[in-house]
Amino acid sequence: MLQKIIAFVLFLISISLVFYWNVIRDADKKAMNQLEFNDEQLTGDVTQTTEVYARLEKKWIGTSKHVQNLEIKTDTLRADLEKEIESTNNRFDKIRGDLDDYIRKQTKKNDELDKTISQNHKDLKKSIQKVNRDIKKVENKRIKPLETEIKVVSENKEKLERLMRIPKIIDWLEDLRKQEEAEAAKQAKNN
Repeated sequence: MLQKIIAFVLFLISISLVFYWNVIRDADKKAMNQLEFNDEQLTGDVTQTTEVYARLEKKWIGTSKHVQNLEIKTDTLRADLEKEIESTNNRFDKIRGDLDDYIRKQTKKNDELDKTISQNHKDLKKSIQKVNRDIKKVENKRIKPLETEIKVVSENKEKLERLMRIPKIIDWLEDLRKQEEAEAAKQAKNN
């Protein structure tokens, strides 16, 4: 941005110089040529010489005023440019500070997120280990004894089937079923 401003100011100065060189200087040259022509026309009379000196003095006064005006404009332009450069630098410093703050905050958030992810990963590993231990406990304490009992039941299946065919047991099971149905009906009415 600063380079663009400087380039723009230099462009304006170069345009001013080209304008001065081509327009004002040409007018001055024409006036000088006219003066030279008029000086050649003079016959050496003192009044005419004095007139030439007066015109030359006026020309010098005009040129010095023009140079003085250019110096004032250049100084004003330089002061404005310095103010603009300082203002631009201040804005860049503010933006740089804001960017540094944002980067610092974002880095802090990223670090906190990394810590949280790491902690969650550790907690997940612990939970998986605990679940695996619980599964092994259930397997050892519940499933294996049940498998053993199921084996025993399947080995004694024929004996149990013969035993279940005994009429007294069948009657007893039928009575038990009727009692359970009656209790279920009472509970259903109460609810």
